[in-house]
Amino acid sequence: MPTGPTLLVDQSHPKVHALYRSWGWTTLGDLRPHIPNAPLFHAMLRELAPITGGSAT
Repeated sequence: MPTGPTLLVDQSHPKVHALYRSWGWTTLGDLRPHIPNAPLFHAMLRELAPITGGSAT
């Protein structure tokens, strides 16, 4: 399962969605919160590079 930061982008703002995609965010799918009149969102994920080097202390 992918891990990393996630965010929701309102689908009525395609330019914002395109901007996040240009920054490396991936669209996972669509989500509508269980709130009356809630908008439909794109759920997005940003993979993080693994931490390398050094030792944990």
